[in-house]
Parts: sequence; structure tokens; C-alpha cells
Amino acid sequence: MSLCTAPPAIVPRSMWGKNKETARIVIIGAGASGIAAATRLLGQGFKNVRILEAEDRIGGRIHTIPFADNAIDLGAQWCHGEQGNVVYERVKELDLLDRTGNPTMHFFRSNKETLGEHQAKALKNFMDASSTLTDADYEGSVGDYLTQKYWKEFPTMDRVVA
Repeated sequence: MSLCTAPPAIVPRSMWGKNKETARIVIIGAGASGIAAATRLLGQGFKNVRILEAEDRIGGRIHTIPFADNAIDLGAQWCHGEQGNVVYERVKELDLLDRTGNPTMHFFRSNKETLGEHQAKALKNFMDASSTLTDADYEGSVGDYLTQKYWKEFPTMDRVVA
């Protein structure tokens, strides 16, 4: 069912009587969801679709930046779930899937130094254990909680290049 033929209860009054040629649609944000929505609408034949983005780039939380001689991803790095996931379906359709299988993880400090195997394993264990927050009494942000937990776990780590 297209937006213009949907029941009036879910279509704003301003859209009543519009068709795919005359409907004016604005999407806020050029992140993955905004781009996916625009792609879907254009694919359904809507002609007047605009995306508004506050940043000077597209991608939303997906943002790759240069780091030393490499690049790192800030924000989203993978999408979870395949069944009914429009992002997964679109990425698969565009043949952009990266099947890494069982990746080897390398950890680097901000000074480009590679963490040793012992430190890397400890950090990996910390990350795995932190994936479920267990301190229901904590009243700060998740970031503050993890920062405090990190420094409690690794008190001897050099804070300048951590």
C-alpha cells in the first residue's frame, strides 16, 4: 500500500488527494535510515523527495575517518540481523557485504602503538563483559559508567595514550 492510498488515519490531512507526482516528502537526516527511506520512496515512484542533512556529509552515525596510516570507523560498523532488516537487504542487494568470518582483532593506542597480546586479551574480555550493563544503581551516562569501569579495570594504563 503506498503512502497516498493508505487509510486516512495514518496519512496526514495535507497528503489526502495527493499522488506520487504531487506529494512533497521531506526526510530529516541523510543517515542510513534517511537514505534507505528516500531510496524506497523513489523506487515506489514518488517524484518529489528531499533529504535534509545538518552535517556537511552523509552517513549519520556511520563515519570513517583517517587515523595514522589507516582509517577507523566511528559509530556503526556492522548491522545486526538479516531477517526483515532493510539495511541488510539493501547492502546485500548492492553486493557490499564483507564476510570476514572470524576476524583477528588488533588494538592500537592513540600513539599508534600496538597493544601486546596480554593487554589486547584483557581489553577484549573487558569489552565483552561490558556489553551488558549490570550496575542498575548507577545514575550517570553509559559513557561515564564505562570510563569509570575501564579505569578501575586498568589503573596502570598510561592515560595520555590510552
